[in-house]
Amino acid sequence: EAAQGWDVTLGWRSPGRRFEASVTGYHLDVTDQISYVAGHYENIASTSTDGIEADLRADLGAGFSVKAGYAFTDAVDNSTGLRLLRAPVY
Repeated sequence: EAAQGWDVTLGWRSPGRRFEASVTGYHLDVTDQISYVAGHYENIASTSTDGIEADLRADLGAGFSVKAGYAFTDAVDNSTGLRLLRAPVY
């Protein structure tokens, strides 16, 4: 396998650091990806994955905080146009 990709994150923190948020976008291209299918390994010539992740955190006080996250992934076999198996979507 050989991979090339990038990711970019934008973060925000409130004055006093009570609230925080971040959003990350990413892209990954893989050539000769090895995949496990129906009991054996197969080679996939080319795949691409795009995604976004978001996180929120709030300090509730008294030592407590709450955090929420969301992720979306679009992983595709470029030779067939089909989604990759065993790749999380959301």
